[in-house]
Amino acid sequence: MFSILELERKNKKLTTIPLSIYRDVTDHIKDYKDVPEDLSNTIPETAMTKERELLLNISEKILKIRINKTLTNPEESVGHLLTPEEKYILEPLLSGSRRNIKLLRAINDGHIEFLTGLEEPDVNPYVAVKFLEDTPSTVGIDSRTYGPFKEDDIAILPTDNAKPLLIQKKVQELNVDL
Repeated sequence: MFSILELERKNKKLTTIPLSIYRDVTDHIKDYKDVPEDLSNTIPETAMTKERELLLNISEKILKIRINKTLTNPEESVGHLLTPEEKYILEPLLSGSRRNIKLLRAINDGHIEFLTGLEEPDVNPYVAVKFLEDTPSTVGIDSRTYGPFKEDDIAILPTDNAKPLLIQKKVQELNVDL
């Protein structure tokens, strides 16, 4: 673990590490969690406790360095170098970055509908609808193309795109949790 930490510290780019590194550390720590009673408060138990603390500390430092490298160089394709745990941390951060770009684009393009849609608390970004009439295709606020749709078609649309269709009574909202 220490050699991986040192390698990450010395390189500006992400290094290749075992994809199971955090699981391996967790598995190793788990083996020491259940200390037999005859070892509690002994030198071996104290050593195992210190080893767990050290492994956790090094793991945290490796994780922070690798996340920081990925966030400061987002244009680099590093997905193949990331562990599942690192992807778990990065996904919402990158999603936030995409939301920031989308918001700035809406402001720049004068899309007030996007901004007013943000006022509604805890709105699901998508809604299930049933089409009540034939409807041509459209580009959603998520930049995906939806449709064309025929009467009785069922689709999942961005909520902001479904609102005008609901008002025009072209679709009926379905009571489905997404």
